[in-house]
Amino acid sequence: MTDVLFHRVSDMQVVLLQRGGVYRQTEVYSRMVGGELSLFAKAAGGFVMLAADGGTSSPTVSWIDLHNPGGYPVSKGTFGRPVLG
Repeated sequence: MTDVLFHRVSDMQVVLLQRGGVYRQTEVYSRMVGGELSLFAKAAGGFVMLAADGGTSSPTVSWIDLHNPGGYPVSKGTFGRPVLG
């Protein structure tokens, strides 16, 4: 049995991604990276890490908005990335 690396944050928490002028709403996941619960979004059959100022780990994908109706504590972590906690 393998460990689960990505955990769905909430059924209601979504992020709006943009790639090449196309916007897509997708689920938000978390994963422990460098001692912080970093946020990721499902994208193109995989995941992209949400970075500071709307960037992601993919140079062609950006994020526009994070919908957080559950009130999960999202703060700025290392390098300004959004993290849980």
